[in-house]
Amino acid sequence: MTWLNAVDEINQEQAEPARPYSPEQLRDVLIRESAGSAVGAWDGLHGACVGALDNLFRAAGQSRAAATQKRHLLLEYLFGKKSSKDLTGAEARALLAWASVATTLVNGTGETYWAPDEMAQREAEMVVSLALANSGQQPLF
Repeated sequence: MTWLNAVDEINQEQAEPARPYSPEQLRDVLIRESAGSAVGAWDGLHGACVGALDNLFRAAGQSRAAATQKRHLLLEYLFGKKSSKDLTGAEARALLAWASVATTLVNGTGETYWAPDEMAQREAEMVVSLALANSGQQPLF
């Protein structure tokens, strides 16, 4: 094996796994994205994060109450935190980046809309299903 082949092999081992991420892979990716970052929270960051996470579930037609319950399960599984208020700025930014896709202009007015990322929706549902199974609960609506 040449050193170039060895470098390619190492790079492939270190590459991000294919999406959708398993719940464990997602947790690892988000922790890695937020670790060691000194990014602080800005006004509205936590609210934007909560909105983006809720939209992952609301976009599928789920109620606000179900989305809130699922968001709490998601936060606890991914970061071990029961409330978005406990997230660091770096954690909230990593979640926001994962949950939302680029902005879309609405009616040419210059207003923007952050749409839920379809892959993140699938991954979030997998995390919630695993969290519920681990706790012995039945799936939420």
